[in-house]
Amino acid sequence: MKTLIGLGIPAVLLILSIIAIWFVETRLIALFGIRRTILFRCLFAGIYIAGLAGLILADKSTSPFVGSLYWLGGVSWIALVYLAIAFVISGLIASVSFISASWANGTALFSVIILTCWGVYSARDFVVTTTQLSVPKISNSLTIMHISDVHIGYHRGRDYLQKIVDETNRNSPDLVIINGDLLDSKVALGKSVLEPLKNFTAPVYFTGGNHEKYVDQARSEELIASMGVHILRNEIVNIRGVQLVGLRYMKADENTLDLHPSDEKETIKSTLGGLDVDHFKASIFIHHSPMGIEYMAEKGADLVLSGHTHAGQVFPGTLLSPFFFNFNSGLKYFESTQVFVSQGAGTYLTPMRSGSRNEINLVRLVPRK
Repeated sequence: MKTLIGLGIPAVLLILSIIAIWFVETRLIALFGIRRTILFRCLFAGIYIAGLAGLILADKSTSPFVGSLYWLGGVSWIALVYLAIAFVISGLIASVSFISASWANGTALFSVIILTCWGVYSARDFVVTTTQLSVPKISNSLTIMHISDVHIGYHRGRDYLQKIVDETNRNSPDLVIINGDLLDSKVALGKSVLEPLKNFTAPVYFTGGNHEKYVDQARSEELIASMGVHILRNEIVNIRGVQLVGLRYMKADENTLDLHPSDEKETIKSTLGGLDVDHFKASIFIHHSPMGIEYMAEKGADLVLSGHTHAGQVFPGTLLSPFFFNFNSGLKYFESTQVFVSQGAGTYLTPMRSGSRNEINLVRLVPRK
């Protein structure tokens, strides 16, 4: 079943992409009265093929050219989705009203250009959200800056990371948790890129995500650790009266469907069986993806911190993401366990946000009365 889904989803996406490219080309040819239709179709499709190559190669590349293709691919493919939707709507409007097809399609094209530019503009920065949670078994308040999915690489680099560090220090947390996908490509493995990590004023803990695995997990963790960051690899750390249970990126179990499955044999279910969690102390479980929550709850988790979902990042992904992730964004509950999922501090594939936002999360834990 998993193999069928793994092959079926890419096949369906490929077919839909071909149809969308042909459909959008046809509408643009009619709108602008293009005569050399074969040449135009080849050039238009070529943009998407080049962009797709950039999206595929970016993880392992340090080439500026591949970086340009990655940016082109991310923007153009989302714009294609918007154009296909907009042209369908404009066609329906033109068919049931006095508005001409050319005027309706021209308006649709202009709207997509504005929406795409706004998406890129919206992803240029981040906000700091504040969430207060009451937690049992703690006697003193604890403030955590939770940072996930920065995706340092071709979309954003050292300056963006330094801005996150500066904003974190301004909020004076007791500790910082970086919850996976700090890196997006091998470009980030240049030592100077991650040097801002040295500037945090609070203790920093890191758990890996799927993108560290894609880039080079061993090298990524070695470099991050060299910046004074504590790497948590399926272990428990006691700090300021709470237990941090840091888990490496892995599947929930052998049966649960995961859109980004780890190739490791270990699972959250099997790993937690070997960890000795003190049920008389408050416990914060940290795993990049909000999967396996039921196993963490069984182990006595008071709070789970995750990221990974980006809350869908861009429309229409923002509508679809909740169907794939039971814990998609924000604060939710599983029995007595509180689950907080960040929308992420950065972007993946496309340097755009629409219907979501870049964020880092100030989480204030207070004793439960």
